[in-house]
Amino acid sequence: MSFEVTPIGGPGSETPFAIASRTDADSLAALAPEFRTLIDAPVYVTLGMSDGKGRVQLTPMWFRAAPGGEHVEINTGKGRAKDRHMRRDGHVTIQITNPENPYHWLTIYGKVDRIIDESGPDGHLATESIDALSETYIKQTPYPFRAEGEERVLFLISPTQVVTFGGE
Repeated sequence: MSFEVTPIGGPGSETPFAIASRTDADSLAALAPEFRTLIDAPVYVTLGMSDGKGRVQLTPMWFRAAPGGEHVEINTGKGRAKDRHMRRDGHVTIQITNPENPYHWLTIYGKVDRIIDESGPDGHLATESIDALSETYIKQTPYPFRAEGEERVLFLISPTQVVTFGGE
């Protein structure tokens, strides 16, 4: 896996509001520390995907980079709109904004690489993912908001481009 990293200069930089350069990366771990901090922090992200009717569905949610940084993990309940849209199209955009500085953000454009249903052969990975997210975001394990009979789905998303802006 390889993806393009496109930094845009923030206010006061040498290239304000313009593309500063383009490089390739093989892992989210290769991003500059000020952006890796955003990825690793319990920051709510906005997930965007096509709803199949020409509109974009935007959803605030939890997320994490998979160990090693080769994928982004999104976890949702089976049958929800996010689940249906990502299964149908597979292209997503994830916006991460520093809650303390809106001029420090990054956008991950990606493609669903693998779908793991909790009832499938690797289903324990979907359970482990939602429990890890719950521990990170609300300091509770196991995930306490599971509805009766709910099946979790883990989406592994490969970045195709990462756009960064500003810094700390």
